Formats: sequence, structure tokens, C-alpha cells
Amino acid sequence: MINKPNFLVIFSVILLLVMGSSAQNSNVVRATTVYNENANVGYGERRVTGATVRGRLVYEDTGRPIRYVLISLKKISEENTNYDFSSEFVKTSENGEFIIRNVEAGSYLPIIKLNGILNPTNIINPYRLDKKTRELDALFEKIEITGLGEFNVFIRAKRGGSITGRITFPDGEVAVGLKVEALRKEGNDFVSTGNYDSNFNVGAVETDDRGFYRFSGLPEGKYIVRVTEPVSHREHQTYLNEAMRENSSTVLKTYFPEGEKLDKAKELDLLFGQEQIEINILLPERKLFRVSGKIIAKSTKQPLKDFSLSFLVMDQPDTLGSLATIGDSGYLQSDNLGNWTIRSLPKGKYLVTITQGSVYRDPKSTEKVIIYADTNKEIEITDTDILDKVFEIPLESNITGTYTTEDGKSVPSDFRFGVMSKDGRAFGLSDYRDETKVDSNKPKDFFIDKLIAGQYRIFSESQDYFITSIKIDGQNTLNSFFKLEEEQELKNVQIVLSNKMGVLKGKVDGYSPTTNGNANNLALDLVMVTKSDFSFEDLDFNSQRIGYIDTDGSFEVKAPSGEYCVIVCLAKSSPKSIEETKEWLKKLMKDSPKVKIKVGEIANMNLPLPAN
Repeated sequence: MINKPNFLVIFSVILLLVMGSSAQNSNVVRATTVYNENANVGYGERRVTGATVRGRLVYEDTGRPIRYVLISLKKISEENTNYDFSSEFVKTSENGEFIIRNVEAGSYLPIIKLNGILNPTNIINPYRLDKKTRELDALFEKIEITGLGEFNVFIRAKRGGSITGRITFPDGEVAVGLKVEALRKEGNDFVSTGNYDSNFNVGAVETDDRGFYRFSGLPEGKYIVRVTEPVSHREHQTYLNEAMRENSSTVLKTYFPEGEKLDKAKELDLLFGQEQIEINILLPERKLFRVSGKIIAKSTKQPLKDFSLSFLVMDQPDTLGSLATIGDSGYLQSDNLGNWTIRSLPKGKYLVTITQGSVYRDPKSTEKVIIYADTNKEIEITDTDILDKVFEIPLESNITGTYTTEDGKSVPSDFRFGVMSKDGRAFGLSDYRDETKVDSNKPKDFFIDKLIAGQYRIFSESQDYFITSIKIDGQNTLNSFFKLEEEQELKNVQIVLSNKMGVLKGKVDGYSPTTNGNANNLALDLVMVTKSDFSFEDLDFNSQRIGYIDTDGSFEVKAPSGEYCVIVCLAKSSPKSIEETKEWLKKLMKDSPKVKIKVGEIANMNLPLPAN
């Protein structure tokens, strides 16, 4: 199966730090304990299994009660830094008072359902606290429940910042029902604000019937404002619920004040309680185009129906450096005559991925199932529609074989192989295997299908294993490409794996989550040195290792024995196309430090923070 290029997969997690000093210094609400000898006696139809929290909710700046609003206490788990959503919401009284019963011992943060009030959910994903601990400690008062009984708390709610404005079309008509987003700056990136729970989403709104929008409850920081035009790229009719899910285009975006590109966006400084007004956006005059064509079989020239198309916009990176895609939901398909149409596309370069619909392979049937390869095609829209574009789809090629390990031990069930073509435009992965149907003492089967003809290398997708031998027709092709013909089934490929590696440990000097953004903004890439005049075609994914940089800048990555170039890069600066990748890697490898890795040994290295 051919996937769109994804050059960096970056992830890191930091455990929650629980502050333990006085309420004045640690920003912890120390609840006053009132002993209750009947704490374990049931009330109503419920049995009391936890503490009773009696509290009062007021505005921090005025001290006045916040009346008739929903409030809940969300538990912070020290083990996985998750919010516990088991507690219920209650409504405050006319004096801002509330009672929450059956509260387990632990640390809590108050969650308040009121527009304009700052919540932890406005800053972070409510399901994961991750690296936001310090910001949470500075902004919110923790509530510590230490056992049974009653606890009295006094909660001072902070007002967030707000941004208001109006959206208009080029002809002066107000824009109604358009999605507007407030994106907060974190390091060098802009990310959604509170866009994780629809009940507490403060970072995405729609314009009203007069074209106005308003964000409130925003945390302090730097923001950009983006509006998305809700055009449809399909031409055929559809049911209402399906049409409503297709609520906006991923490509027609405008940034305040009126730019279509992220680098033209104006940053807004926002303080707590401050309102930025008249952040108005005039949508640009756009010329949109229609693209249509036919999908046919390369071998028979017959039309192919129910093939899905997706359009990857190659020259419009989003706020996090990703690329916008149209058609991923599967709604863009060829009809019975192989015809397809997409409308309302801006000019630019697109990578079109064409995929056959689901095909059932009956293992008991002797009838040949016709499978077509996943195919990538490039098009460029300049200043006119593109009509009658014909895409010829070849029959699939596939690879089958077995694999084992040097020591005969079994690998995890989620282990997979990948293949990459020499030009980087074709990519495939093996299926996960079913552990219930294999003998752990015998070589395991693998199968990679829907490939196009070309020259390929096989690599281990797992960072815990690398390939030591690939035998095709008795020849070891580990360090070379092998040729795959159209409609060929390459059989009996024999692969040997190993997990015997050395370790590189170190730290990226000067890295800080508060100044450089999330740790997942950085990646560590080890590329084995094969020769001084390195080119993209020399890149063997089997000898490339990806490391993850923690929030303190430290890293640890395993690699087979050999000499490596060590590359640290920002996710946003990673390449967006094959052509960019070739020059990008060549330049980085030329300037990067080198390290030698040996099996069973630890190498240490400190690295400078990249400028871009």
C-alpha cells in the first residue's frame, strides 16, 4: 500500500510534577478539614465513599460570586497525568456556593463551564497534561483532598483574554458560518487552543449572521487568527449528515489581516482579561478551478469504478508544517465509467493518490482476484481548469517471504516491514501478523501488496530491530536495490533480523519547552555514513534510526554498529516533498557531527539546538 510521504514521526511524554510547598508558594488550595463521623453513611440512594467538598466560586479580579454556573473537580493522576472525568458537575447557587460529594483523595483542578473563564482545558488536551505542568501550576489553584470528611475550598476564577472581529467577502458581503480559529504560539509553532473537547472549545468558533466572531477565555500568549472558507470540492449530491461533516475546505485559509500564507499572519499579544477588538479579515479574491478525468486500467484501458482519489497540496504547509489533503474521507471516487471530478481548487501543485476500494481475497477460491496498485500522480493547476485527465492504474506487484531473528526469538506481533522505491515515490508496509496462527519456533510469513513496478529496498519499521540479511533467489540484497516488475509476485524473500545494537545518549544544549515549544517539535535522526558524496538514493532506511528528544533536551537512541551522521531538526523545517528531501539530507549530512556506534556500548554526545 502506497502512503503519502511522512518524514518525521515525533512523540514525547513528561510525567506531571506535583508541587508540595505552602499554598502561598505552590499555588495549592489547602482545604480546611471538618471531621464528619458519618462520612461513610449512605445518603439518598447513594453510599458515601469519598469526601464532601463545600466551596465558593468567585471572580479573581472582583471577588464577586459566580452564580448559576457548572463546576466540577478533575483529578490529576500522578502515574499517567490524565484527567479523571468520572466526577460530576454541579451548579453554583445565587451566592456562588456549591457542594460536590464522593470526592476521592488526590489533587484536583476546578473546571468551570462559563464563557470567558480560563480553564485548564483551554491550555491543554484535557486527556493528557503532558508538558504543561508548570503553566498549570502558575495559573490554577490545586485542591488537595487528603481523605474522608468535609473540605472547604475557596476558588478564584481567572478571566481569560478575548479576540473579536468580523469576516467579509471581497465584495463587502459579511461572511456567515465560517470557521475561525485562534492559534496560540508554542515555541516556533502555532497550535489550536482548547480544541480537544467541544464542551470547552475556546479556540474555534463560527461567524454569526452579521459576520462577527468572538473568542473568550483564552490563556495569555501570542496568537494568530485564521479563517477557513467552507467550500465543497465535490460536485454530486449527498445526504445532509454527510454534507455537514464536510464542513470546510482544508486549503482555502486566510490569516489576519488578509494573507493566504502562514508567514503573512500578524501575531497578536494577548494578556489575561484583555480584549483585542476589530481583528477583521477581508477574504482575498480567489480564482478556483475544476479538475476532472477518468481512471482506467493500464493493461486493458477499461474504466475503473470505485477508486478513491485524494489530493495532497504540495505547496501549502499548515501551522505545524503538515500538508493539507482533500478527499481523505473517501468521498471523491470514480463512477461506473471511471469518471471523477473535483472543483474549487486553488492553483498549485498536487500529489494525487489513487486507491482501489476494498477487495476480498478468498483463500479457498482458485479464481484470480484483480488487484491494482496504489498509484501517485502529480498535477499542477496554473490558470485554467484541467479537464479529461486520464490516470492509468497498473496491476499490483507484491512481495512475499519469511523472516526470523538471529537468535531464533520471536518479535512483537506489531512488527512490520516497509519497502521504499529508489525514487522515494512508492512506499508499502506489511500487514500485522496473527500470533494465534504462527509457531514461534518457525520463520514468520510476511506479505506486502499493492506496489507499482520499480526498484526497492526493504527495511524494518521497528526501531528495535534491523535487518542483517535479505536473500532473493539465494542472493543477499541487503545493501542494494532489487527490481520489481509490473504484476510480479516476488516470492520466497528470506529476511534475518537482529536487535543487537549500541546506544547513543546525550542532550540538546539550550533546549527548553518554554522557549522552544513542545519536545515533539524536535527530532533526532541518525543516518549511517556510506560514502562522502551521499545522495538520496544511498539512503537505506534499515540503517537510519529516529530518536526522541525529551522535554529536558535529553535523548537516547539505539542503532546497529557503524558510523552515523547525527541530525537534530525542527519538525517544521523538515522537507515536504521528495525533491526537497534529497537536498535537505545532503546538506544536513555534510554539516552534521559524526558518531561511531558499537554493539553493547554507550556513546555520549551533546548537540547544539538547531537554528531552523
